[in-house]
Amino acid sequence: MKVLTRNHPSIYVFGAGLAALLIFLPTGFCWAEDGDDRPENRLASEIKDRCESTKEFVTAFEYLKGHPEIGLSDNENFKIAKNIAKGCTGAASRFAKTFELLLKVEAGPRNSMQIAVDLANKAQEYSDTFTLVFTRCFLAEYLDLDYKTSFALAKRLSVDYAGNPKIAAKDFMRFVDFCVDDKEVGLSKPMCGVLAGRIVQRTQNFRAQVAEEFIKVYRFLTAEKGPASPTVKALEVAENVVAQGPEASDNFISAYNYAIDHDGLSFTAQKALDFAQNLAQNTWYNSHDKPVMGDEGTFNTPALTPLKNQTSKKPIEARAPAESLDH
Repeated sequence: MKVLTRNHPSIYVFGAGLAALLIFLPTGFCWAEDGDDRPENRLASEIKDRCESTKEFVTAFEYLKGHPEIGLSDNENFKIAKNIAKGCTGAASRFAKTFELLLKVEAGPRNSMQIAVDLANKAQEYSDTFTLVFTRCFLAEYLDLDYKTSFALAKRLSVDYAGNPKIAAKDFMRFVDFCVDDKEVGLSKPMCGVLAGRIVQRTQNFRAQVAEEFIKVYRFLTAEKGPASPTVKALEVAENVVAQGPEASDNFISAYNYAIDHDGLSFTAQKALDFAQNLAQNTWYNSHDKPVMGDEGTFNTPALTPLKNQTSKKPIEARAPAESLDH
């Protein structure tokens, strides 16, 4: 076995190579010392997906213990806190905010528990969307819907939503603002809330905002120089069109204009509408699931039934009936 001495020529070659390598190392490179790579010595910005599950468990467990009025046993508190901790950083806060929001409107604590735990295990934007939609739907100064309908809409656009909840929140608010505006649609606030929630849910697979496309189609349909459709018909057709995706609006409008033109197909107004809707069905922009179709290729669109009992009541008492949400 050869032993290289300090004066051996190979040592100088190796040393020169090492020096050259060090020259090209990144300027920010440094040697790690013992303990430098321990979690407590790392910046938070260096840890993108830190999960402080223990902190979340303790926070949630102490919160639940501090609310004996909920009526849970220590074992139940323990199990719920463990489930909350699965949501990692911020989970306990999301749980507490949702739970307390629902308690303020006098919802039962056990009924509020499951949705609060579900949101604790989702990203922050789901919790934010649930809070926004629920408060806008329920509060008398906004849409003034009953608790059951408000809760159902908020859940469908957050926990149960397949798309981006931020998009759901933006589209929902834009739809509502447009719908209640007397210069635009001018429907009652409760009816607008139900309509907006339904359209946003129907377009969840596109993962893109569709409110402006809906508005474009509605304004085209109601224009005096266009089809001049009545409000309810225009809402129905516009909903059908955007259910095909964000780009379906342009397909629909172009098809109608060509169909009605004497130099085009020279169709009647109704025939042109049917033709345009039929062509818009082919859009399928970024969609994974096709909308439900009727027996003859028409859309099964929930009817716009008028809402009753729109006067403000105490929390949870009926304001606008929930049945129109699914019809």
